[in-house]
Parts: sequence; C-alpha cells; structure tokens
Amino acid sequence: VNGVNVGTNSPTYSSSALTNGQIITCNMTSSLSCANPVTASSNSVTLTINSNVTPSVSIAITGGLNPSCSGTSVTFSATAINGGSPTYQWKINGVNAGTNSSIFSSSTLTNGQIVSCDMTSTQTCAIPATVSSNNITVSINPILTPTVTIAITSGNIPSCDGSSLTFTANSTNGGTPVYQWKVNGVNAGTNNPTFTTNGLTNGQNVNCIMTSSATCVSPSTASSNTVSMAINPVVTPSVSISITNGNNPSCMGTPISFTATPINGGTPSYQWKVNGINVGTNSQQYSSSTLSNGDNVNCIMTSSVTCASPATGTSNSMLMSINPLPIVTISDVNGCSGIPLALIGTPSGGIFSVTNPYLGASTTYNYSYTDNNGCSSSTSPSNITIHTASNNLSQSATACDSYFWTVNGQTYTTTGNQSASFANVWGCDSSYTLNLTVLNSSSSTISISANNSYTWPVNGNTYTNSGVFTAIIVNSQGCDSILSLNLTINTQNLGLSISPKVMLAGPYNSTLGLMSDSLRINNLIPTTEPYSTAPLNFPQISYPGGETVSQSILSVSGNDAIVDWIFLELRSANNPTLIVATKRALLQRDGDIVSASDGVSPVVFPNQVNGNYYFSVKHRNHLGVMTATPLALNSTPTIIDFSSEAPVWVNPLISNPPRKVDGIIRLLYVGDANANKAVKYNGFSNDKDQVLNTVGPSSPNNIVIGYRLEDVNMDSKVKYNSTDNDRTVILNSVGSGTPNSILFQHTPN
Repeated sequence: VNGVNVGTNSPTYSSSALTNGQIITCNMTSSLSCANPVTASSNSVTLTINSNVTPSVSIAITGGLNPSCSGTSVTFSATAINGGSPTYQWKINGVNAGTNSSIFSSSTLTNGQIVSCDMTSTQTCAIPATVSSNNITVSINPILTPTVTIAITSGNIPSCDGSSLTFTANSTNGGTPVYQWKVNGVNAGTNNPTFTTNGLTNGQNVNCIMTSSATCVSPSTASSNTVSMAINPVVTPSVSISITNGNNPSCMGTPISFTATPINGGTPSYQWKVNGINVGTNSQQYSSSTLSNGDNVNCIMTSSVTCASPATGTSNSMLMSINPLPIVTISDVNGCSGIPLALIGTPSGGIFSVTNPYLGASTTYNYSYTDNNGCSSSTSPSNITIHTASNNLSQSATACDSYFWTVNGQTYTTTGNQSASFANVWGCDSSYTLNLTVLNSSSSTISISANNSYTWPVNGNTYTNSGVFTAIIVNSQGCDSILSLNLTINTQNLGLSISPKVMLAGPYNSTLGLMSDSLRINNLIPTTEPYSTAPLNFPQISYPGGETVSQSILSVSGNDAIVDWIFLELRSANNPTLIVATKRALLQRDGDIVSASDGVSPVVFPNQVNGNYYFSVKHRNHLGVMTATPLALNSTPTIIDFSSEAPVWVNPLISNPPRKVDGIIRLLYVGDANANKAVKYNGFSNDKDQVLNTVGPSSPNNIVIGYRLEDVNMDSKVKYNSTDNDRTVILNSVGSGTPNSILFQHTPN
C-alpha cells in the first residue's frame, strides 16, 4: 500500500483500514525455474474511499392541528437527512399506512394513535440504511354539541309586576361561553350566566343564546328553552266595616253585628279587634253584646290575591257609643188590708206590673224603666205583703233590773201586767198586753296574789301587772253579775325558754326529711337520760341530771315521735368555753327538741337571767355544734334551728366543716362511737374498732341489739358487716375515698 509491504503471502488481500487515494500494488516472486526476472510488479489500483453517513428522518404536522377534531384531515411531512433518493413507509400504531411519499394525510385518525415514518436511504455508505422518525401522538377530540337551559333561580312564576326575577343559564360543552339573553327575541342583559330584571310584563318570553368556546363543537351556538312570563298586576287590598245589626249609639248588653266588605281580598282572612286587642273569629262578621262606651272596633283583612301589596288592609274604626242601662230599684213593701198602698220605684216614671196604688192581696211585683237614650231595665220581682191589724196580742218578758217596752216607749222596774194600743210594724192599728217579770243583778269582789302572771278563770285573761279588774257574768237568775278582782303580781325570774331543732345524720332519711325512731319502736330509749352517768359522764351544771320521760310520751308516733335523748349547753357570751348551764331533753323525728316533762314544750332553763348566750347541742354518738354568735334569750321561746343553712360556730384550727350538708338540710356528723368528739375510721382509737369489739372481733357477723354508742345509725342493732352495718356509716361519714380522714367537733370543749 503506497509501496509499503502489507498483507501476507496470499493471492488475496483484505483491509478495512484503507483510506481515500491510497495505491495498491502486488509483487509476485515466481518459483519457476528459469523465471526471468524472478519478481514481477502488478498494475497499481488507486483507491477511492467514501466516508460513512448516518441517515435520519423527522416528521411534523404541516396541515391541520393537534389536537384536532374527529374527521378533520391532518397532514404529516417527513424531512430526510442523508437519504439520497429515499423511500418512505408511513405507520399508524406500527401498521403500514400511506404511500412512498414524504407527505401523509389522513382524516380517519382516532384519539391516541401514534404516527411515524421509516426512511430507507439510497446514499452510499449510509449506516443504517433504514431509520425511523419521531412519533407523533395525535389528540382527536369528538365533535360536541353545545346546549343551554335556563331556569328561574330567584323569584317565582307567576310573579308580580315590578318583582325581580333572576334567570340562570346552565350550559354544556360551552367552554368559556358567551351568553346573549333575549326578551321576545330582543337582546337583553349582559354576557353573564345570570339575568336579573324587574321589568318583565305578562306574556313575554325569555331565552338565551350561548356561544361555545369549546374545541370541536358543532354548531358553535345553542338556544335555550323559552320561559314564558305570567306577570300579575299589583293590587291594593282594602276593607271597610259597617254595623249590619244593632245601632250606634246602643245600650249596654245589646248585641251589635259588624260586617266587613273586602276589596281585592280573594278568599280573605279576617282579624277583628276591639281597642287593638284581637277578638272574634276568622269571619266576615263579628257580633258582641259586651262592648263598652268608647270602644274602637276595626278589622284587619289579609288578602289571598296574588300580588296584593300590602298583603293586609285595615278597615275604618268605629267608635262605639254604649249607653249604660238605667239602675232600677224597688223593695219589698208592707201594707194594711183595705188601705191603698203607694208603690215607689226609682227612677220615677217607670211602669209597675201591678196597679199603683195597690189595693189587693199579697203578691209579687216588678218595675221597668226606659231612659232618654232608649235603654231599658227591669227589676227582679219584689214582695207586696198585706197585713191585718194585730189585736189582743200578748207578750211575756223577763228583764234584769228594768225593762223598756218598745210598744209604748215606757220603762218598767217591777213585775206586773201592762197594756198598750199602737200601730203595729206594718202601720196597722193593734192592741198589746205585756206579762213582765223583773229580776235583780248582783256584784262581788275577790283578792288574788300571784307570781309573775295570773290567768283569771272568769274571763280567761292573763294579767302580768297588779291592779283592779272587772268582769261581768250571768248570775243564777240570768242577770249580770259584776265581779271585781284585786290582783297583786309578785315578779319572779322565769328563766330562759328555747325551742332548738337539730337533725342527726345517722337516723336521717333524706326522702322523708325525717329521722328514724327505731330505738323508740323497739322500746330501747331509756326512761332516764343517759348523759349524766357512765360511759358519757357529761357535766351537770346549774341543774342536776336524771331527767326522766314517761311511757305515754314514748308511745307517741308520727313526726313528733321521740328519736333519742339530747344534751344542751348554755355558754357565756364573753367566754364560750365557760358552760353556764346544762339540760337534757328529747329529740323528735322532725328535729324539734322538747322538754322531757311533757314531750312538747320548749326547754326551760329556770332562774337564768335574760341576756346573751352561746347555745350548743350535743349527742352521744354525733358531733355537736354551737351557735355562731351569742343569742339574746329570755322567757319567750327562742327558735334555734341547727338544721338550717344558718352558720354555726367554726373552730379555725379544724379543717372539716362543722356539719354535713344534705341539700338545704344540715346534719350533725355521725360516727363518734367512742364519745371522744371525733369521727375516725382508721388509726389509733378509731370508731370502727368500737363496733367490731362490740359484736366480737372473732365473730364480725354478729348483731348486738340494744341502746349503745356503737349503734351509730340508731336502728337498734350494732352491726360490723352485712346490710345497714355501722362500720360503713362511719366510713361514709369521713369519706369512702378518704378513709384516713378525721372529723372533729366544732365546739370550744
């Protein structure tokens, strides 16, 4: 190659590395004998070596659009590079189509099809000879038909003249549509999907032309449905009223009927009014016999006519002139037989039902009268009683000291028969005889001395001051007996009287609002108070203990039945730790604390000086309380209600409230089974163990019957376990969620 040895000792030579212009020759050395020359050179071959080319082809839409519409022709053109005189094979979705042409047109393409072209190059050294173009995915939209409908979206048909109506167009296949509203074919409104107007008239037609901007629509415009207008004229309803039965002016109680006459009312409804207040029914007529002078009657009519404006009409008002009925009176009268009796009626000038003057037997009569206004009244019947003369009448009378005879106006002081002539009560001449007995009255005086007050049995009066007092009684002859009382009142100290009230939480039933009297029912309440002896040993101050109660008091049932004994203390107003006096009393189911002497009276602290005192109440297994402040006490019973919401004394060193709250009722805390002024469930000296020790630590299910401190719910049974046990009562008192809490008594000691 170019004189340079290449190849091998072979009659053929191949190379792919040759370049344009190189010269190929071959030297052959003969093996024959006698070859001369031995070596021979071949002719030379000058090479023409062309460069390799890469053919390519691209396609583009040169006619029509993409996206396009169904049935529309789309033209594709192929552009070849290094193709020489190429051949073309068009493809749709890889399937041959078209002809050997650089142009391909089709009007049958469908959405999503892929168009491509294979080009085969005729150019020397084209590698590869055949190439494929780019792909074009066509978007073919279907042909759409635009539509538009209209409807009334504000207002109604039928409508009223001048009323605003809003039409709304709903379009399909409109893209961004253009709207042209029309009224009777004349353009109206604006390019807007809504059309509002208040100028439509009856019979006009409203429609809308919509021009679509959407691709592939045919036709581009659509006409809506037509809405025909029913526009009614606006009418003004009115109503007038008149009297159709009766008169104005009229008389009280006379029926008067009114009738309403409507205009533009349709089938109206009516509301009658008297002085602005609704009366009557929904009726064209209204009648009343109870109208008063000065009443105003009118009617409001509500029209049912379409386009009535306003919907209601108010009638004229009729001012009523109602005259009162005359007040007519007569009375029962008495007359004498044979003497004309003049009858009197007021006002005068009326008509009697009998002849006046009247001369006849006893009867009844009435009287009617009509005044200047034409208003009439009649009386109810009255009696005419005709009497005869009373001759030889006799009367017996008994009098004390003297007698006044009304027959002749004489006073007699001695017993005897008297006579007189007179006109009897009816005015008829009469004669009378009096059989008179005159008796004598009497008088006496007594002297009495009493302490503080005296109630005189003669008249039942109670006197608290000395003096002379008189009373009149009837003596044995039936005459007045004048008694005189010379009274001397000696003043003594009556002590202090108190009516306390308290509720115990143990026996309290919140449903009944009462305490249980189980101890009384089971005959367990001791007849002698339990506080002055062991185990309680409460102090006895000013008055010795040992009060007793009778079985008759303990037999009382109901709200006043006895629940238990209670302990009361009077304390100094200046030093509440100082107890001035103590008493033992009885507690009733309704909370009243009463004297043990009779079971009903207030508790009295005899000989105590009137003044201010603190007052406290204690119970053997409940925590006691004391008044919040000193109270003024005297011999008049003072009510002290510890069950009310009124505050009580609070020890500032104690955190628990002084009483248990049950709604509006306040209760003494229950559970002080060891009488140490505290309620304790756990820990040293707790009340729960008192209950257990009573029933027996080895037999906690035992029940002990009796009057005991450990029976904290006071049902006559000490129970540690099972239903209504006393242990749970103590736990609930301190709080089931806080069993280690301790409740302390809020009293100074």
